[in-house]
Amino acid sequence: MMKKILYYLLIMLIFIMGLLGNCKLFAGPKEHKETRKINKSIEASPGKILTIDAEFTDLIIEGARTNQISVEGLLDVRNSDPEYLKSHLENTRVLLEPFGNGYRLMLDFPDVNVDIRRGKKRKRIEGDSKHIRTRHFSISTYARLRIKVPASQSLEIDNRYGDISVRGMSGDIQINNTSGEVNVDHCRGSLDIKNNYALIAVRHFKGRVRVTGSSCPVKLTDISESAVIHTSYKPITFDGIGGNLEIKSQSSVITGKNVSGNCQIKASYKGITLENISGNLVVDGQSCAVKVTGIGGNGDIESSYKPVEIYDVVGRLKIAGQSCPVTIKNVGQDTQIRSSYKSIVVNGVKGKLDIDGQSCPVFGSDINGSIKVVSSYKPITLDRCEGSVNIRTTSGIIILTDIKGGVKIYSKYKPIVINRIGGSLEIDGDSCAVKVDTVKGDVNIRNSYKYVILKHTSSSIKVKGNSSPIAVTDINLLPSGSKIELTTTFKTVKLSLPAQLQFQITAYSTYGRIDSEFPVLLRSNPSPAEAGKIPVFIKTSKDIIIKKD
Repeated sequence: MMKKILYYLLIMLIFIMGLLGNCKLFAGPKEHKETRKINKSIEASPGKILTIDAEFTDLIIEGARTNQISVEGLLDVRNSDPEYLKSHLENTRVLLEPFGNGYRLMLDFPDVNVDIRRGKKRKRIEGDSKHIRTRHFSISTYARLRIKVPASQSLEIDNRYGDISVRGMSGDIQINNTSGEVNVDHCRGSLDIKNNYALIAVRHFKGRVRVTGSSCPVKLTDISESAVIHTSYKPITFDGIGGNLEIKSQSSVITGKNVSGNCQIKASYKGITLENISGNLVVDGQSCAVKVTGIGGNGDIESSYKPVEIYDVVGRLKIAGQSCPVTIKNVGQDTQIRSSYKSIVVNGVKGKLDIDGQSCPVFGSDINGSIKVVSSYKPITLDRCEGSVNIRTTSGIIILTDIKGGVKIYSKYKPIVINRIGGSLEIDGDSCAVKVDTVKGDVNIRNSYKYVILKHTSSSIKVKGNSSPIAVTDINLLPSGSKIELTTTFKTVKLSLPAQLQFQITAYSTYGRIDSEFPVLLRSNPSPAEAGKIPVFIKTSKDIIIKKD
């Protein structure tokens, strides 16, 4: 058995060496090349339409001050059969002739039928079986044409597998291309481009532009009127759109600036970076990171899972996100934010601020209008706010500083820390520790199990606790009509009152002692206050301590 295996291995080795030594036997036939110069012209009237029908052709088109269409270029043909190659090249026609409302330029290859009525091409294999065996159908054809056209003419171009360059035209331009770059530069009129798999670039165009493509990078620069871009998978960049801009894209990175009109973008999965949108901005960006600086109108942004950053908005701003970190700075009007699970940071809003952020940490500062925040589980921090504040949360720490309006809070389980409130304060906080320093309006607090500490209040005080220690000190002011009511269970109440004011104090403790530097009525219900005295009522199960400041 072993000898048989060695025998077969030796045979295989000899065979492989034979292959290596005679690899030329398997080489393909030699490729031959023929070229032919092209030179055509026709008298042409301005304002007409030039129709170009080609494939495997690079087209360079220039608008000129002339009443003539001229075509110069080179035709390159390659094949393994030199005789067939020469015949094919001789029978290839370049047609430049009157056509419809203008003129037509067409490359007519021997192996292509053209149905003029339908405007379509269909390939066929010509010749007998010998041609098929020698692979005449695999002929390689390439042309490069430079075309000069009266600048005011319109263009209708249908090309495949070649690049197109257009410059200096002032009529309407329609381009349909596949697998070749399209460049349009310093033209005017209207422009409609359809392309696949290669770059579309338009620069310095005076008129409207529409671009449609699949897997096409798109670059627009200095467009005087509106622009529409529909493409996928490749980057989109723009700078200088004189009118409105509309973009629909899938998985395209979008980067652009300087849009004079409104901007509307529908995209997915890739980043969107914009600057200086003069009108309104609407972005629907599924899983898109969005960064915008400068919106002259309103902003409406919808995204998911990726960061949203918006800076310098003149109008209102609305953000609808899912699991999006949100950063906002300098908004001229009302701002509305919806998101979840990620941080929301807002700095500088001249209108109202409305935040609905499930499990979102919230940080807000320099807000001129009223504020409403609905959240859960994460901290809420607000600083330097001119209007009122309304917060509803569960298990979220709340920190407020320098709020000029009133404050309403509904919360559970986490501490509430407040410094310098210009209006009234109302807190409903189950199991929330509350610490407040400086409130100018009335204070109304309900909580349970955690302490309540109040300092530097300037109006009525009402605290209703359940197993909550209460401490009220350093009262700044108690205007006429003010009253103090502190009730809790099983915990001590401490109160310091200004010595210069007159009080009628009613205190009741079930099991604790009452220690007061003021006269006290020992009753379980408040007593009617005498004229000129401020009513104070305190009730708990533990100690009551009342001191003079």
